Amino acid sequence: MSETSPLFVASDVHGHFDALVEALRGRGLVDGDAAWTGGDARLWILGDLFDRGEEGVAVVRLLRRLAGQAAAEGGIVDTLVGNHEVLMLGSKRFGDRRFTDVDGQERQFLHWWVLNGGFEDDLGELTDDEAEWLRTRRVVHLVGRSLLVHSDTESYLAYGRSEEAVNTAVRAVMASDEPEEWWQLFRELTRRHEFMGADGPSRARGMLRAFGGEELIHGHSTIPDTTDLEPGQVTQARRYCDGLALNVDGGVYQGGRCLVVHLNLFTASLSRKRKGCGDRWGSGALRGSGLHPQAQREGRSDAEDDPSGERGEGDEVAQHCGRRRGERRSCEGVAERMPSPPQRPNFVVSHIRHNDAGA
Repeated sequence: MSETSPLFVASDVHGHFDALVEALRGRGLVDGDAAWTGGDARLWILGDLFDRGEEGVAVVRLLRRLAGQAAAEGGIVDTLVGNHEVLMLGSKRFGDRRFTDVDGQERQFLHWWVLNGGFEDDLGELTDDEAEWLRTRRVVHLVGRSLLVHSDTESYLAYGRSEEAVNTAVRAVMASDEPEEWWQLFRELTRRHEFMGADGPSRARGMLRAFGGEELIHGHSTIPDTTDLEPGQVTQARRYCDGLALNVDGGVYQGGRCLVVHLNLFTASLSRKRKGCGDRWGSGALRGSGLHPQAQREGRSDAEDDPSGERGEGDEVAQHCGRRRGERRSCEGVAERMPSPPQRPNFVVSHIRHNDAGA
């Protein structure tokens, strides 16, 4: 494997095993039996393997199997840690143990994991070895000129100013028995939309100066949620933020596609797409879609933050006791109000919709 090996990224699989396999097959990376056929290609998943879909554990097992097969051919298959990994692993570790966050609010990991689409079967089926493998994945990784992260936030800088420092700090948190530190990590990785608006390019450049690279690749905030496109209309990644950022989350749990993006093609054309300002669309990327009005805000919100960063009004959620595969129960009035996290110098609160308790 070398820096010229094909580089592919996907994100936010959210337990949609079949959609991931189909997308990988469409890129020639796996065959009909979901075995690796990508040779020395590099495949990175940008986190959020779990929740909202029923086969999160199967996705983990697929990636680990493909990692071994790819390594035998000189390739790489790996994943970053997303906010849903922190939430799921925190639930496995701490369950319904109560603790107090930095704002003095009482929290339970299991409570919030269930609210965000967690399936109780996953906690029992995920082995300790698989949990340890997930816990030791990176949260930020530089591949050539591309900086890979899960969330469209500059909160990674709260954990260090280099790739090694951030990954080391996050692994230390996730090796600890401090639910408060886990919760704060979850909150930081849940922030979003911080590379949109007038200040977006300066924030993206700050990330790139710290960690290296010329473009920032992320998932977390779906393309349908940040444009006026319906999920079924999203077919390719979206470049924005003066060409500095590429969003690869097609919104599979919303009914969109699982995008597997051939990143080298975007990187090769990056220098030709940097002129001017405002939204730009990379080679083959989505075109002709303006920002969703809510997403035009410059990383600030008058609304309070939902720590999940995921749920909007009317989203289906599970009962407190969790749900098992095949169930589609909805629950009203279980979301609680989350105070906005404290402001730090040079950091902003991203716009995240919040559901009032009892709404």
